[in-house]
Amino acid sequence: MKSRRSSPDPYVLDTLADDVENLESILRMLNSDTELGWVREWGRQFTREDVISALSRLVRDDHVFVVARDGGEMQQLSPRALPPESYGDAYFGITDRGRLIHADWEPKSAQS
Repeated sequence: MKSRRSSPDPYVLDTLADDVENLESILRMLNSDTELGWVREWGRQFTREDVISALSRLVRDDHVFVVARDGGEMQQLSPRALPPESYGDAYFGITDRGRLIHADWEPKSAQS
């Protein structure tokens, strides 16, 4: 996947490459001034809406899975299932399919 400034999807996917994360952690990583962050390449702060939209697309495309409370216990939801309640109460991880997409991603900063 080539980097596209018009879509936060590859950046969000990158934050999930090593671990399962919640929405706040994803936002914190994306907006970090450290090497983990993508705010400089994106050109502005990532918003909660940017990340929720990206996660929704990535889940529907089976690039990301959701871990959410299901009847009291946290469990991985069925493939392509969006969080039943709030995105703020769920965790997100990269699927095998998402790993393949992430492996093909060439961020603009890496192409320089």
